[in-house]
Amino acid sequence: MEQDNTIQQNRSKRFLKAIGLYAIGNLGSKLITFLMVPLYTYFVNPADYGFYDICLTLVLAATPLMTLQLRDGAFRFLINNDDNNQKRVVVSFAYKVLILTTILIVAVGVLLSLLYPMQYLWYVIMLLVVMSFYEVITQMTRGLGDLVGFVTSGIISALGIGIFSIVFVVCFDMGIVGIFLANILARFIALIFVEVRLGIIRNYFTILPNRSLLKRELLKYTIPLMFSTFCWCVMDSNGRLFVQHYLGLEMNGLYAVAFRFATILQTLAVIYFQAWQEMALIHYESKDRDSYFSDMFNAYVYVLSFFLICLNFVLKLNYGWLVDSEYAESLWYIYPMSIAVSFYALDLFVDLGYQCAKDTKRMLPSLIVAVMINIFMSLLLVDKFGVWGVVCSSIMAYVTLFIYRICDMRRYFKLSLYRKTLYPILLVFISMIPFYYLEGSANNIVYIVLCIIVFVLSVPTSVKQKIMIRFPKSMR
Repeated sequence: MEQDNTIQQNRSKRFLKAIGLYAIGNLGSKLITFLMVPLYTYFVNPADYGFYDICLTLVLAATPLMTLQLRDGAFRFLINNDDNNQKRVVVSFAYKVLILTTILIVAVGVLLSLLYPMQYLWYVIMLLVVMSFYEVITQMTRGLGDLVGFVTSGIISALGIGIFSIVFVVCFDMGIVGIFLANILARFIALIFVEVRLGIIRNYFTILPNRSLLKRELLKYTIPLMFSTFCWCVMDSNGRLFVQHYLGLEMNGLYAVAFRFATILQTLAVIYFQAWQEMALIHYESKDRDSYFSDMFNAYVYVLSFFLICLNFVLKLNYGWLVDSEYAESLWYIYPMSIAVSFYALDLFVDLGYQCAKDTKRMLPSLIVAVMINIFMSLLLVDKFGVWGVVCSSIMAYVTLFIYRICDMRRYFKLSLYRKTLYPILLVFISMIPFYYLEGSANNIVYIVLCIIVFVLSVPTSVKQKIMIRFPKSMR
């Protein structure tokens, strides 16, 4: 029993340490990115911002295809790997793929420039290339065990975006060209930092051919991930494309701002997920896997519910000064978008079963079904209900995917939903009523306080233990 307690304490300490580091990196970087939203809304008109958002969406959708999803593959095959030869195979293969796909995308860009000249084409291509290198190389940094370097690179990237955005957008009034340049240069500087700090090319890259079977295993793992990530991007971008097509770029600008605020919740979920991802991969073979995974799942649901309610009501109280009056209408889309983001986060949690078992090919059927639901429901609802139709279609797709994945995950591990966890879930849906109908700052603040009291009373035992482990025994 004492040995089991020691194991649990070590797990909790490692998990909380990882949470702390990821929180510093994600919150620091996302805070800067978040502050860019009001800056862009004041200096870029909704139509231009909506166009940039479409371009960014296309870049995000193309990134997994350009990288063969080696960002996840490199991390999975480098973590807890003490064989330097295998590390060299993984790193060299990833770099060679990135170089080849860069040459290919540049060639496509030249061809498009000659046949169908497009505005901002080369800015989009440069952003795609630099983002592809950034995503893969920073995940290598994480897989090689330099968590501090991974976190710092994220902060450098975000700081660069903030500084360059002020220079190009505010000082030089360059509009969306300034936004493109800020994002490209910031990530390029972050890549230089990673190489100087860790010397990945210097220590692990080799141009000589390697016939290791590890490359085949890596591709077997990443190719299904590539298609699944592309499906995620389709679901993520589907809303923007439907809004832009049926409602115009200006409405897409409103949708984009609302989505940016909703993804604050996604950032908080990512902090938990990244720390949990490492723990899940390490402890997947443990004897107490089901109970341990269930504890983490219930804690995850609790944390998501808490932040969803607090985030939305805090935004409601401060939205008047956060964005320009042109974007004020976007507030009312944030709550249901946050629910969609929460189910997306839960989908990622159970998605880890496929990664733990290296059975990534099983991801695709459920994702294809979810994408079809998303597109079909958007076609059905957006013309009648506008943005609300797009948001509802996203929620339905993510909920369907979650139900499918929970059932399918039983082949890898079994998750239990604790009774206490039902209270926060119920409160999330009840809180939609005061969010839309409760007026006055004082009334909204009182409601937030009442919600916090409910959350304190319903805190899961697993969360309590992880918090208390950080205090001396005399204080527990």
